[in-house]
Amino acid sequence: MKRAFTLAAAAAVLCSCASKNQFVIEGNVAGTNDVVYLLDKKRTPLDSATVENGAFRIKGIAETPSVAYLADARDMQGTFATMVILEPGTITVADDAENPQLKRVSGTVSNDANRAYSEAGMALTKEYRNPETSDERRSAIEEEYESLTDKALEQNLGNFFGVMLLSQQS
Repeated sequence: MKRAFTLAAAAAVLCSCASKNQFVIEGNVAGTNDVVYLLDKKRTPLDSATVENGAFRIKGIAETPSVAYLADARDMQGTFATMVILEPGTITVADDAENPQLKRVSGTVSNDANRAYSEAGMALTKEYRNPETSDERRSAIEEEYESLTDKALEQNLGNFFGVMLLSQQS
């Protein structure tokens, strides 16, 4: 009886440690192929999931945060591919409402920060390219764009996205 209790306690500790580092990627992407792949930086498959009516789910363990890619073809030539920061939590991947070719990745601190940074940069670029934008405003946009990374770095010093930005600056 005492041994069974000890084994049960050990199993509970192991399970709780694993769940602390667990990530879940839940996606709903229109027009995707039948399988999505989670690929590392070298495009080596880490996992895959079957897609049903655009929906898929991948679970894994992130011992340390890292960058991966989610794509519906192993050769990255499918209907979509997007960067995902693997870290504990539930990561959501969905079509962007304004541009379905883009994917919105959110749900964890670093993925949310990456999305906010990307959206801010795209908004500045869109405004800059607008033919009605004045030259004066374009100059201001250039300054805003240059300070965007510094601001994002300041706001994200405590997460993996901040580490990524810092490594890109050196």
